[in-house]
Amino acid sequence: MKNNQTSGIRRLSVYLLSCFIFFAFVAGVSSEPKPLTEDTFIEVSDLTLPAVVSIEVKKSVETPMGRGRFKNRNEMRKFFEDRGMNPNEPIFPFFFFNYPDEDAEIEVPASGSGVIIREDGYIVTNYHVIANAKPGNISVKLNDDSTIDGENVEVWGKDTFSDLAVLKIKSDKKLPALEFADSEQVKIGQWVVALGNPLELKGSVSQGIVSAKHRVIGKAVIEDLLQTTAAINPGNSGGPLVNLDGKIVGINNAIASNTGLWQGVGFAIPSNTVKTVCESIIDTRNPSRGWLGIHMSDVTPSILNYYGLKDVQGVVVAKVLKDSPAEKAGLKPYDIVTKVDGKKVTTRLELLQQIAPKKPGSEIKIEIYREKNKKAKQMTLKVVLGERPSEEELNENPADTKEPAEKESVFEDMGLRLKEKDANSKEPGLEIEEVQKDSPAAKAGIKAGDWILELNRMKVNSLDEFHSVLAEIKDEKNILVMFSRGNEIMFSTIEK
Repeated sequence: MKNNQTSGIRRLSVYLLSCFIFFAFVAGVSSEPKPLTEDTFIEVSDLTLPAVVSIEVKKSVETPMGRGRFKNRNEMRKFFEDRGMNPNEPIFPFFFFNYPDEDAEIEVPASGSGVIIREDGYIVTNYHVIANAKPGNISVKLNDDSTIDGENVEVWGKDTFSDLAVLKIKSDKKLPALEFADSEQVKIGQWVVALGNPLELKGSVSQGIVSAKHRVIGKAVIEDLLQTTAAINPGNSGGPLVNLDGKIVGINNAIASNTGLWQGVGFAIPSNTVKTVCESIIDTRNPSRGWLGIHMSDVTPSILNYYGLKDVQGVVVAKVLKDSPAEKAGLKPYDIVTKVDGKKVTTRLELLQQIAPKKPGSEIKIEIYREKNKKAKQMTLKVVLGERPSEEELNENPADTKEPAEKESVFEDMGLRLKEKDANSKEPGLEIEEVQKDSPAAKAGIKAGDWILELNRMKVNSLDEFHSVLAEIKDEKNILVMFSRGNEIMFSTIEK
């Protein structure tokens, strides 16, 4: 996927369509081309519409008050009192109108589309269609106008990487389902038909052509999208994309527009991606994704300078998870990953995009630079990828509960004031309370609120350790610093 394929897209806003539509790609997948007649699209519509569904969702969102200046009445009352005003005056109930007593959530309706892919009730849609919906808050309307809702609709699984989700509905009847076509066989210029629920207009059909392939628009981690001229609008998300045989070649999920409505450019997730993800979710309730098991940071000029490298792109390994594929392969913190199976890696996202689509158990080759005595050595490691844990498992790490203690220390030569964490905290590192303006630390991009984890690859979990490490590297002109900012681990060098 080349940069010039995305340059035009960047000039437009890209909208995910929380109303969903069905794209039908024609031509290019049949063994013999079909002549295009007046009846062509009638036949495709008759064949496919019975399997297209409308999805209604109640999503939990923060109240407008919670997003504004005041979260509740007590906060507003305090605001007036602090300014010498009496909130008990008769005029103030006007200000308090509709403000909740406590922080609150409200449920707002949203709609989209989907398509039945198995007769026993499995439906594919976009993840963003059902995101933030609580159990029981999703209803599915079939093409015959019957509605299935409540406990009879279940989110069977989701894949945030590709913006796909699978629903399972309970029905006492055999449901019409569509098959997947091979999206690799789709040709630019071939006809397509889009069906779905645009602007809540159920059972709508539009036609167009495939105008491009392999588009990346930056709305999902894994993207290799089809572009189409078939008219799609808000409400189309999750609808199928079919060919003249009535087989799915894509699931539409976004448009590029200056207005939020269709301007001739829409995007769909290719059927081969959809099929692979759906099969995995139906079988295991989770998408099957390759997994390396590292935390990483982008390469910076200061890192390259420390390693004695020039013009090298890649990502720095910040942490290797225990018992992960990376650990078993010998990958270590501070390694710089530059290629995966011969393909360049320039950012963390690119590494994720190369690893995630691969099958667990597959072997890959990773090219790295490893520092030894401030010299970088090129190496190639073979890694057998594991199964990526679910998002819930990956987020099981306890929240950052570091609480600063009384003890503090100033390091004037670096321009830092540090503070130790609470004695009961198991979190690593030292909190940076202050960074002096124009100091070596400030020039290295380090900020107050960051946490220093290591100096020159040596852990610093206390002020005593910090002093000890500084004494050990007192003759070093450049100090390699590993630090955290929020949930990110970063690297820089401090020049003494």
